[in-house]
Amino acid sequence: MAKSSETSNSDSHQHDSNMNGLDLEKQEGEFLTTYDEICDTFDDMGLKENLLRGIYAYGIEKPSAIQQKGIVPFCKGLDVIQQAQSGTGKTATFCSGILQQLNEELTQCQALVLAPTRELAQQIEKVMRALGDHLNVKVHSCVGGTVVREDQRILSAGVHAGTPGCF
Repeated sequence: MAKSSETSNSDSHQHDSNMNGLDLEKQEGEFLTTYDEICDTFDDMGLKENLLRGIYAYGIEKPSAIQQKGIVPFCKGLDVIQQAQSGTGKTATFCSGILQQLNEELTQCQALVLAPTRELAQQIEKVMRALGDHLNVKVHSCVGGTVVREDQRILSAGVHAGTPGCF
């Protein structure tokens, strides 16, 4: 789905504005790093009330280390690269950031999460659905081993976020 140049320019200007408002240090190479804001609770992150409901309903009571540092930069629209061990809440981190930014009134794909495997794409879809349950967002994973026409029907009806995996 192509963006109009007007929308793309607007998004670019917003991204530049977000980046200029931060005090980021230049590290080795070309990446700007160190975002030091830490939120001890989900309530401190400024998340939508219905997203908070989804997070708590999913059974997450306190943010993990990666969630404490990682959700807010997503919510601010920053480009984010994060790394953490398995089982630390990475998926919930980026799903929360994505869900916070979605416009639920606009039933168009606003987020595309790429996954290297069918299983991971389906896991991401499951977490995104659970966290976004109270937001009424539509999420779909397009993966191999499913009926392509059904995927086309679902996508044509409109989704907010998608997770394609390997076919």
